[in-house]
Amino acid sequence: MQVVSLLLGASSLSIEHFTIAPEVMTVEAGTTLPSANCPCCGGVSSRVHSRYVRKLSDLPAHGVAVKLRVRVRRFFCDNAECPRRIFAERLGTLAADHARKTQRLAQSLCQIGLALGGAPASRLTENLAMSCGSSTMLRLVRGIPDEAAATPRVLGVDDFAFRRAHHYGTILCDLERHRPIDLLPDRTAQSLADWLEQHPGVEIISRDRAGFYAQGAREGAPDAVQVADRFHLVHNIRDALKRMLDRLQSVIREVAKSLAAPQPVAETFIDTPLLEPFATEDAAGTLKTLTARQQRSQANRARRIARYEETVELGRKGVSQREIGRRLGLNRGTVRQYLSTGQFPERADRHYTSHSDPVADKIRKRWAEGCHNAAQIARELMAEKFDGSYYMIRRRVQKMLAQSQICKAGSATGTRTTTTGKPPSPIRLSWLLLADEGEIPDEDRTLLQGLYEKCAEARVASELAGAFRRMVRQRLGAQLEEWMSRATAAGVPREIKSFAEFLRQDYDAVKAGLTLSWSNGQVEGQVNRLKLIKRQMFGRASFALLRARVLRAG
Repeated sequence: MQVVSLLLGASSLSIEHFTIAPEVMTVEAGTTLPSANCPCCGGVSSRVHSRYVRKLSDLPAHGVAVKLRVRVRRFFCDNAECPRRIFAERLGTLAADHARKTQRLAQSLCQIGLALGGAPASRLTENLAMSCGSSTMLRLVRGIPDEAAATPRVLGVDDFAFRRAHHYGTILCDLERHRPIDLLPDRTAQSLADWLEQHPGVEIISRDRAGFYAQGAREGAPDAVQVADRFHLVHNIRDALKRMLDRLQSVIREVAKSLAAPQPVAETFIDTPLLEPFATEDAAGTLKTLTARQQRSQANRARRIARYEETVELGRKGVSQREIGRRLGLNRGTVRQYLSTGQFPERADRHYTSHSDPVADKIRKRWAEGCHNAAQIARELMAEKFDGSYYMIRRRVQKMLAQSQICKAGSATGTRTTTTGKPPSPIRLSWLLLADEGEIPDEDRTLLQGLYEKCAEARVASELAGAFRRMVRQRLGAQLEEWMSRATAAGVPREIKSFAEFLRQDYDAVKAGLTLSWSNGQVEGQVNRLKLIKRQMFGRASFALLRARVLRAG
């Protein structure tokens, strides 16, 4: 009997016969109980009407699929008042009514489906000798009953995108148990309020700065304490700094050019010939090199300038930002930036650097030893099992040749250029204004100092942003009112004033965010997990399937 219970999971069955083939093992069994209970009235009956065979799939054994053929009896129901006259006996924990799979196989398939989704899970089950179609897999996952989650005391709320910029949903997390508890199909105030009314008892609600979540929390849980997320607060003030820097682009470029002036040379440079670049002469007869990429960049810049001028002209005529964006095919944020900066916002050059170059150190070493031949360096590296190409090495050597030639030209006059005169992008510069003194790289500290000397607004904004960041890090909510008074005083950039006024609209939640330990960090992590699950199903999963997988993955 113990062997039967181990193999079939039911002690009420007896194994009658085995058939073993290369790809499948068939087990024939029969029921042993003398009577059965009617599923309608519960009456006990021992009068057998007939017999039939139920065919079930079971978990594989040693990589071989297992099929069960269970001989089941039909009984007469002796209860005259019962509407069912004949019933079939049930198999208990072995298989559900009318099922074609055993309970343990169905549970295993559900776990695989929750982990991988439909098609990937179906492909895996074929290799595990428990083949299941993708549609069946999804049906099993959707059929899993919802677990009754307890109402959380501390709730985290954030949005996620079904399709970015088109359709969003809401994820709700229990911040004390670190797990998602529900998904909502939209991100409206009404849906959040309805959920909170159905789950009374939430005491603290951590959320981002979205107004609809604030309204939904007030309507659904008016007594709960709302906490603004600290991460979003830092990003909000960083956005204010970026808007200010967009307006000060001319000052920033002037400071960068002044710092690009030649400086005395303290190094000795290698006298190495440089290959002649392709060069053209401009109208003044000055030698000027233009690559194909630079030509494309200039053409793109000319098109952007033309769009900027059209945007400004329409703005002078009183056309709304939404209408300007529709006419010119621009994003509304781009239109707003063009109209607020007062001058064409230049783009920062993109500098691509590799943080994990396996050959850079070896090339520099051979260069310092006097070997400036790319082919020779390539042969030496190839002998050391380098799996890159010769052209990869040649590009690096040519770059070092160009740098050496520039240094050589500077050494002839006793000067060299320390910077290119290209300022950082407004995004990067905004983070530099927000950073602590020890976090600023040495090459950027000089630029910031020059900017502070040239523009008092930048210095004031940096001091206020740094103070706000310290409040966020050290949770000094008691200093918020004093900081807001400083941020709205005379001489403060208008972007920082607007940020302070924006905080005033959500003052209680912001102060709670700067005081309490709760924040939305772990909710962002759950959103990342949700994105991974959504992309595993190529973004085509239904809301019910996505919800089932996310809640059980947590």
